[in-house]
Amino acid sequence: MLRADRHPLLAGFGGRVRPMWLLFAGNGTYHRMGLVPGRRADLADGRLDVRLVHGGRRPALRLLAAAVAGPLTRSPAHAAVQVGALRLTDIPPGTLLAYDGEVTEVGGEVILRKHYRALVVYRPHDPGRGED
Repeated sequence: MLRADRHPLLAGFGGRVRPMWLLFAGNGTYHRMGLVPGRRADLADGRLDVRLVHGGRRPALRLLAAAVAGPLTRSPAHAAVQVGALRLTDIPPGTLLAYDGEVTEVGGEVILRKHYRALVVYRPHDPGRGED
């Protein structure tokens, strides 16, 4: 979700809590590495295409300057990776998450996984069902 309150989201990944202005996890590898994803050749490749705009001061200005100066992939404010799973921790309660056009509140931990050649369905975790 785009942050309307103009404060970065704080979430833990990679062993520490980090501020983020934007986090996008797409189904399958997109074939353009800028802030805006390109097209996908395979939705069953077992990868999540993750794009991140790091928190900090004036992210829009930093991203605009980086885009004008050259490829966005060289900007220290932007990161893009392809992974099989993504685990976010320490998410403040009530944080909004958008998935497949739906919006829900999350808090604590979010795990996104992608299995090779499997159909992926995004839905809120139901702790009563005993699933991951």
